[in-house]
Amino acid sequence: DAIITISLDGIITSWNKGAERFFGYSEEEIIGKPLSILDPPELAGETEELAEMIKQGDQINHYETLRLRKNGTTIYISTTISLILDIYGEPIAPITILIIARDITKTKKAEEELRESEERYRIVTEQTGQMVYDYYSSTGKCKWAGAMEEVTGCSLKEFKESDKDFWIKNVVHANMNRMYENFQDIEKIQGRFKEELRLRRKDGTYIYAENTGVYFLDQDMQPYRAIGVLRDINDRKKAEKMLKSKLEEVSRSNEELEQFTYISSHDMKEPLRMITSYLQLLQRKYQGKLDDKADKYIHFAVGGASRMQSLINDLLEFSRVTTIVSEPELINCEFLLNQVLSNLSLILKENDATISHDHLPEVMADSTQIGQVFQNLIINGIKFHGEETPKIHISAEKKENYWVFSVQDNGLGIDPQYSERIFEIFKRLNKREDYPGTGIGLPICKKIIERHGGRIWVESELGKGSTFYFTLSINPTAVQKTNF
Repeated sequence: DAIITISLDGIITSWNKGAERFFGYSEEEIIGKPLSILDPPELAGETEELAEMIKQGDQINHYETLRLRKNGTTIYISTTISLILDIYGEPIAPITILIIARDITKTKKAEEELRESEERYRIVTEQTGQMVYDYYSSTGKCKWAGAMEEVTGCSLKEFKESDKDFWIKNVVHANMNRMYENFQDIEKIQGRFKEELRLRRKDGTYIYAENTGVYFLDQDMQPYRAIGVLRDINDRKKAEKMLKSKLEEVSRSNEELEQFTYISSHDMKEPLRMITSYLQLLQRKYQGKLDDKADKYIHFAVGGASRMQSLINDLLEFSRVTTIVSEPELINCEFLLNQVLSNLSLILKENDATISHDHLPEVMADSTQIGQVFQNLIINGIKFHGEETPKIHISAEKKENYWVFSVQDNGLGIDPQYSERIFEIFKRLNKREDYPGTGIGLPICKKIIERHGGRIWVESELGKGSTFYFTLSINPTAVQKTNF
């Protein structure tokens, strides 16, 4: 500590090493000078005022003020000022004032930083609409800060040092989770907690709030304190409820549409087959026996009926992806691919196609549908081949938690701008006269893969072939949670 003595007129009479260290003046420099040399400009005259109080018989204890150092900087001090007295309590002659001062600059700066930090935190919490609390489970006391009134309608004064009863009566919906009761369960989980509460506002309305925070353990490893944030999530809950309702509505609509598609296409299949058959009989019996117009009309009618029959068959096949399904099972993809190639042996031979593959894994899937994916992609590669004979290579690569299968061909390739369009139902990039079909093969592949929880895409350039990729999960549990 700095220990200084001054005369009644404020002249310094003694100066210790502590004073020299605090204020920068040596004893030789300062003795005989007025103590007011230490007053900063904004506190000019303060030393005289304090000395006058001492002369009047007052004693000053732990008075905090600023003092000026020799180098022009200031420090905070806490000072005690009194007269030097004898054992009888009388001033010793000559009458001298004793000053003991302690440097509290670091403490004051820390307090100022703390105030600034608390002010920033208060502004942030209020602006973000968060209610902050500091809860002691042993006493039930809870200190509050932040946007309490905006969220609950209760003022900070009502919340300040509130107890459990206030919390229950004024905030938490009696039929929902209660913070202090749930805290007993929360305490069993180390570290952090998170829950949703139903809060009752002061006006009687209810809102949802998310309660997140951390708790602290004492030396006996028992929880004694929790610091957390309550955030109004009422708008989010309403949005989630609306979204869930819309998704359920869309799901029901899709199911009804798929059922309608399946039933209607199935029911139209037989009468359309009959129409096609009779038109073909009419064509065979009367071809060349009628005039040219009649032959042309019959030709158009047979062609149209045949195309409609193909569309109905493909539409029925598309709807069966979700209406006629099998439970997933462990399948060997190499064995499944060999079965597909056996079924395609005639088309492979006719097109002199070469099919190769790397080692393929076992996966949990609907074997019929995955076989259909392989078949459609292989046929696609054969159908759209270039001048070279078709060459198709199939492989699989293991990623984090899924397999990436690839089917690579040396065909015509696809303009990248159409890489998404080709997976849309009945979308074609080529003329029907050049490449027959309805354009439903790739949409069926997409629907099957998405049903298995994966995705399918293509990478291609015109004239450089195409590589189709699709993913299947490695985790059997993930497959069970999809659309099976």
